[in-house]
Amino acid sequence: MILAAIAKAKFVDVDAPSADWRLVHRQSDAMVPAVRSVFERAVRAVSLATPWDDVEERLASGNLEIERLIPWDSVGVDALMNPLTNLFQMTFARTGQLAARQLQPLIGKRATRLIFKQVGAVFEVGHPRASRWAGGNAAELVVEVTEQTKLGIRAAVVDGFEIGIPPRVLARDLKQIVGLNSRLARAVVKRRGDLIAAGLSAERVTRLVDRYAARLLRYRTQNIARTETIRASVEGQLEAWQQNRDARIISRQLVKEWIVTPDDRLCPICAPLANVQADVDGLFDTAVGRRRGPPAHPSCRCAIGLANPRAQIAPPAPRPPPRPRPRRVVSPARVRLPFTRPGPPVIGPAPPPAVPSGRAPRPARGRVVRGVPEKSPLRSGAKTSDVPLVGGDNINETRKVGLRTATGKTDTVIFKPEAGERFRGTRRSITNEKFRLARREDLAWKVDRALGTNNVPQTVWRNLDGEPGSLQRWVPNTTPQIAWQGRALTVEERYKMVVLDVAIGNTDRHRKNWMRITRGAKRGTAVAIDHGYSFPFGTPRDPGGFREFRSRPAAGVSLTEKMPEGMRRTLLKNLQETNWEDLMGGLDARERSAMRWRLKWLEQRLQRNDFDVVFRDYNGRLGGWRAGVPRE
Repeated sequence: MILAAIAKAKFVDVDAPSADWRLVHRQSDAMVPAVRSVFERAVRAVSLATPWDDVEERLASGNLEIERLIPWDSVGVDALMNPLTNLFQMTFARTGQLAARQLQPLIGKRATRLIFKQVGAVFEVGHPRASRWAGGNAAELVVEVTEQTKLGIRAAVVDGFEIGIPPRVLARDLKQIVGLNSRLARAVVKRRGDLIAAGLSAERVTRLVDRYAARLLRYRTQNIARTETIRASVEGQLEAWQQNRDARIISRQLVKEWIVTPDDRLCPICAPLANVQADVDGLFDTAVGRRRGPPAHPSCRCAIGLANPRAQIAPPAPRPPPRPRPRRVVSPARVRLPFTRPGPPVIGPAPPPAVPSGRAPRPARGRVVRGVPEKSPLRSGAKTSDVPLVGGDNINETRKVGLRTATGKTDTVIFKPEAGERFRGTRRSITNEKFRLARREDLAWKVDRALGTNNVPQTVWRNLDGEPGSLQRWVPNTTPQIAWQGRALTVEERYKMVVLDVAIGNTDRHRKNWMRITRGAKRGTAVAIDHGYSFPFGTPRDPGGFREFRSRPAAGVSLTEKMPEGMRRTLLKNLQETNWEDLMGGLDARERSAMRWRLKWLEQRLQRNDFDVVFRDYNGRLGGWRAGVPRE
């Protein structure tokens, strides 16, 4: 038997010149130029396919909606998808084969003879997991790059108009920044403004800006290529180890160990991970969330190795099974849907049908949803601290504020002042300046509470020391969905998010606008944030305002199961019994009309339980319903 010939690994030799991780890095580095070249070709193709004269005309007329003229969704995606999938699969396979060869010293001669008789047991290049991972990772990366490119173009246009850059010059700058994210794109526009303010000639300013934009594009493509090739290499290693564990060629007692690059460039994110171990199919706890392995951040230079478990960090003894608790029964009349631990949540026995057969429908009782109590620190607490939140792709001012409670403690909240909002030019269907983004944040929380989906932290609109804006409770120990590597959303959690997004007409639910709790009893629970770009108005062809709808949890590829019956009945009851007109008081006539249409459409979906059907062709992106109106 192969098991008789198994030997265990030694500890990882990090400093050896021929260490296994160095060979894996060389394999990854060899693929970086190819991946970078794919991105550069995609940017050139998009730039050539863009009608820049039309872009300049729109900018000259004051129309800021120019991202639709830049064909990244078609030309850029086509230029990226297949080449990236092939390169990721190639990196995955080569690293997997290398990792399999590195396992040879861990097994005895008899096992070696058997392995050479059945090479597929060491590393199967055509394993379904390999192709699934390569295609899925490429798709996620393309979607993320597409979203960041659109945000970059939009931010550059808004900043350019604020600085006063002429439309012809701004259109020329946009041609140079296609492919940059919002932070880098805004840096290019800011560089032009700074150079103009310094009194340089127009020709010199243009030459320096072009050089700066090209340098930032090289930096971004190199950053993406380095990060994604490391990710593919690590996944190839893990697949090789997993296949050999499944084939019982190496011991299941072996663990993976995080290896930090031993030099003076070690970052504070990776430094605490040195020599940390986890099960081969387990996760590492990092400062940015749980990870299967590197990269922990863009351009991460860490690696992983296979080793014996260290005695001093051996896994703790298994906990005794928890005492059985009596099943909690939730009344059908209760509004709140409970958060649940991973696994199918217990919502309680299904209540009777909303409309019993043979009886007339019961009239709605007009349940009124109250706001945050006056005694809450959100409404009355005095400010004790105020720290700006910088970084990321936020285009609206966001601050982390401390509020003193009645007991003298401090509550942490997120404050978004109306004065720091970028209202114009962001969404075509959100133009009511009497109801700013901060008030929409407050209304989204009330809708979430009325439906009983309970995804949104407590939120209130308030004038804080002379600054009107929204205050939202800070949820500690969270990470954005885009960085989360734990369990997937349960069916109930996904539907909670979808129902809320439909009700408010969300136009901004990308993977950075919902968080996952990383610790404690609610680990993995979804937390929905950033609802300023909600409650759009409709048109005769799009009465619900869905033309800019955006909800990644509603993508047809992931919304494949029916809503659980008990949850469906509870949501339908809450929807039918709420006094929605009372909630919609701040919206204008067009926005109220669109919300009524969405609520009616949502009621039909809940009655028919056909979300999986109507969202089948939706891609989860901004404006992903091509026809504007969802089809039944």
